[in-house]
Amino acid sequence: MPEVTEAELAALMQGMTEQQKMLFLSQYNAAKKDRNIALILSVVLGTMGIDRFYVGDVLLGVLKLFTAGCCLIWWIVDWFLIMGRVDEYNRQKAREIAQLVKGFPSTGEQKAHEPQMPESPSPQVPQPSIPSSAPMPIQPPPMPAQLESLPANLTVWLEVVQGPNAGQRLFVLKPISVVGRSSESDIQIFEPSVSRKHFRLRFERGQFWLENESAQGTYVNGQPVAQWHPLKDGDYIQAGRVVLQFRMRGRT
Repeated sequence: MPEVTEAELAALMQGMTEQQKMLFLSQYNAAKKDRNIALILSVVLGTMGIDRFYVGDVLLGVLKLFTAGCCLIWWIVDWFLIMGRVDEYNRQKAREIAQLVKGFPSTGEQKAHEPQMPESPSPQVPQPSIPSSAPMPIQPPPMPAQLESLPANLTVWLEVVQGPNAGQRLFVLKPISVVGRSSESDIQIFEPSVSRKHFRLRFERGQFWLENESAQGTYVNGQPVAQWHPLKDGDYIQAGRVVLQFRMRGRT
């Protein structure tokens, strides 16, 4: 069975808003399984059923565990089947996530249900195109400058879209804020998939920037951040299995 193609993902994203597409890609990238990892697990630990546990086949994994890979026969058979099972798992997971995301309200629908906050007019920002799986070009770090304080009329927060306490607003109160699982982080997220210090937010020259600090990587709108990346209101940030939306009200 061939791998999930970009055409298949594009077909699942038909009818989604740009925000929903970004959310779908973020969740799919976090949930999908890797064919090569599955094959390595099958060859090295297949007699214990670890490969089948990896793709969610718990009953078959238990059977292989207690029968030594069904007397080694199923262990060898899975060398040829496991990557196809990964593709099947990824397709099923993509369909499930697409159904969930299509029921998730877009930014405009969310605003209709939340109190309106006074907002100064800002220039229209064109919507980004559908993200690809290629890494973002490396962005140069901000030029050294004296640390700025946040403007008094600026309110900035991270809204939890997926993860613990979904819907919670995590307010950014400092010009440099570390986001992670550690209690030493400025913004703490209690989720095992989030690194102790996962990423850093920095306000400089009227612009918020994101810097990845995790070996797992940080994604903005479904694309991995290579180094520094500028943020704008409405961007989706993925750290582990947690998806946050960067929100900003007021003028910088």
